Amino acid sequence: MLPWGHVAVGYLCLSLAVRARDRVPPRGPAAVAVAIGTQLPDLIDKPLAWRFGVIPSGRSLAHSLLFLAVLATIAWAVAARYDRRPEGTALVGASLSHVLADAFPAALAGEWAKLGMLLWPITPVYQYPEELDYTIIGFFLELEPAALVSPELGITIAALALWVYDGTPGIETTLRAGRRLRSRSE
Repeated sequence: MLPWGHVAVGYLCLSLAVRARDRVPPRGPAAVAVAIGTQLPDLIDKPLAWRFGVIPSGRSLAHSLLFLAVLATIAWAVAARYDRRPEGTALVGASLSHVLADAFPAALAGEWAKLGMLLWPITPVYQYPEELDYTIIGFFLELEPAALVSPELGITIAALALWVYDGTPGIETTLRAGRRLRSRSE
């Protein structure tokens, strides 16, 4: 799944869960946590595998449920310390949604070897052909247009529509953070 597909799945999960629990749209800080959390597995694994060669695949360390257990422990401890439990839960849930979205097609197709990432390093990870020859920029430059028009596009459009309906949570949070950083640097 591509980055925008991951953030779309994560946002759909967040919005639906918050609406089911609280009957209101998600707040900005939780939406920002989802945007970060949905990208975290790839932001960790792709450079470590593709650029530095210290892990075996772009889907290994941060795509492992074992890593997610550690992430959850740390995120929830920090969130509790700063009274940011919804944001901590959103970050962990978004990271989990990324891993499950990556695993879903393989599970659906019965390609069990591709699910080794879920318990890495206990189980071996699948070696995607030519994966370690990728660079982040090269990966996107080599995408075929057909990869952009897929069921993932429909999910992304639905999530975007829901995000707008929810009042675009996260925009004002991000702008405020940017203003604070700018004022500190002046």
